[in-house]
Amino acid sequence: MRRIAYCSPVNPVESGISDYSEELLPYLGQYAEVSLFVDRGLAPTNPELRRHLAVHPIDELPALQRKRPFDAVVYHMGNSPAHGAIYEMSRQVQGVIVLHEWVLHHFKLWHAAERRKDIGVYLREMQQRYGAEGERVARKMSRGQLQDAAFSFPLVEDLIEHAQGLIGHSRFVVDQARALRPDLPAAVVPMGVPLPPLLARDAAREQLGLPLDVPIWASFGHINPYKRMESALRAFKRFRAEQPDARYILVGSVWTTPWLSRATRRAPTSSATLPPPICASICAGPRPARPRPACCGCSARVARRSSRQLDRLGSCPA
Repeated sequence: MRRIAYCSPVNPVESGISDYSEELLPYLGQYAEVSLFVDRGLAPTNPELRRHLAVHPIDELPALQRKRPFDAVVYHMGNSPAHGAIYEMSRQVQGVIVLHEWVLHHFKLWHAAERRKDIGVYLREMQQRYGAEGERVARKMSRGQLQDAAFSFPLVEDLIEHAQGLIGHSRFVVDQARALRPDLPAAVVPMGVPLPPLLARDAAREQLGLPLDVPIWASFGHINPYKRMESALRAFKRFRAEQPDARYILVGSVWTTPWLSRATRRAPTSSATLPPPICASICAGPRPARPRPACCGCSARVARRSSRQLDRLGSCPA
């Protein structure tokens, strides 16, 4: 059986990629011997991971690779601080990058400031790769002035240049990567995470302690200025003129609490509930049990496809 080094966040790290990996790993383990690599000191909260996989600190990967090379090394990369050690290791031990999103700009800014303790690393890379306009955007971003233009400067180039292969969840990501490096072995593998059972509307509201008879707006995910929250709050204020009992629920992490507080003050409404209280309320409900491998053909198909693509993209000589 082929051996895979699988480098990814897992719970308790708050990342959608943590959930993705925990859904995929049981199925992938049917086709390969998988070793999971996580940040040193991290204890996975899912007991099934330690029961069925070898779990190592990611800084042990180089020594294990020298001792007995893996057939493939897989790095899961996203645009958040959860991927700091994974990014650094991908530069030491070449492997297949699973690029969950095309833009890593905000991660690279964080990495330079917090991991490298040198914002100049970010400023120089922006100037070298994107010229004067990149440097202009970088200087504003480094001062906390978020720029929509940041999405035009993905800062993925070093990963693409060094990768042994690439997996994306969309044709867009793969096409963008191949435009940078036409010889890069790359493949599209669907996301494949199963949806939880769909509750009836009233049952879901009762479980979350929400009223049954009022309009409810909701925004989910990382809440930041790019999500146009101020525009949404202004629209909600107008909506409440006709529906005074309406509620707007914001669920997820927040870029900064002071920014969100200012945004709600500029479009005042007494029925916009801010995290963390509503997040705690929603997360307190019973979490759907994770399916056993035989229960979800979708994840099983993705695991088979991932295994085949890794054979093609990431095989290393033993």
